Amino acid sequence: MNGETRTFKTASRLALIAGAGLLLCACAGLPTVDETFAAPPIDQKSPAAAAVADVLNAPGDYPTFASIPEAPTDLKTADQYKADVTGQQQTAEALIAATAPSTWTLSETDAFAAQAMTEAKVGTVNAPTDAEVASSEAYARALRAKASPPPRPH
Repeated sequence: MNGETRTFKTASRLALIAGAGLLLCACAGLPTVDETFAAPPIDQKSPAAAAVADVLNAPGDYPTFASIPEAPTDLKTADQYKADVTGQQQTAEALIAATAPSTWTLSETDAFAAQAMTEAKVGTVNAPTDAEVASSEAYARALRAKASPPPRPH
């Protein structure tokens, strides 16, 4: 039993030493305040380089606590937001219930299609006659006779 506690104490000491070492290593890599807030280098080729340098050299006045604007008074309360969200959820549930698959059917589709065809002024479609087919094929043959193949690729 005593051997087990000695092992535990040794392991806990090693863990504490390792943790302290990690903390020291982590702190060593932090930048100093001067490095963090140093002005970035200015690209001298930039057309705004002179203006940027002027602003960095004379930053101007710092804001005061008096310049903080007043809190807005026309904001909604948490209860008003909750009521809005609840209303939207109820509207969504009503819409889902109203448009469920079993709540509607299509009827009188033939009458609707006929009315749409009438409004679109679609005429009847006739199949081409034999004379029209022969004329089209003769025209295609004439075009093929005039055509020349493209040049060979090099």
